[in-house]
Amino acid sequence: MNIIQAPCFYCPTLKRSGEISEPDGLPATWFHRANSKDEMNKALASGAMILESDVTLQGQGTPSQKPIPIMAHPPDIYSDNTLDQWLDAVLASRKAMKLDFKYLEAVGLSLDLLGQKNISRGINRPVWLNADIIHGPNVHNTINLFTFFFFCRFSLTLWQGDIHPNISDLLFVRDNTHPARVYYDIYEPTLSEFKQAAIQLNLIQLV
Repeated sequence: MNIIQAPCFYCPTLKRSGEISEPDGLPATWFHRANSKDEMNKALASGAMILESDVTLQGQGTPSQKPIPIMAHPPDIYSDNTLDQWLDAVLASRKAMKLDFKYLEAVGLSLDLLGQKNISRGINRPVWLNADIIHGPNVHNTINLFTFFFFCRFSLTLWQGDIHPNISDLLFVRDNTHPARVYYDIYEPTLSEFKQAAIQLNLIQLV
């Protein structure tokens, strides 16, 4: 698990939409790998507040690579869903967005597309851009730190690897950080167990 404090820039948006009652990252809910059109539509129909999806280029790393951002998680390099199509669908909803980049080549093209969408229809919510910048047990490909920061107004995030974190460790983090500065992108059943323990210790308000 990686726990990193960051400004809760989604909190005002989620609060305005009525998804949460206080500027607190813990009640935020996620749908991961909403990449294919089928998974994207499931995510849009779900109760999840934030859609997390992966952006790469069509044919990434092959002779047939094209400058078209698509929604796919490595090792997949083809998809039935482009970033262009994904943005149109998600912007028609109230969902928040997190785009995860595995290759630097997709970042600039994706930011250009986001700029075009903002001009043509307006983007009325934050867009969370994420990339792995440090090697770890489950991270084999990283993006150059300084180049990614040059492209983006950046923030760091909290996420879980393959091992479920200890509830007592999570409670320690919760008790020693501001609730509006930490998101908990943790899988079930750990997330529900953590929320229940936090409620019992008055470390979270019911929403």
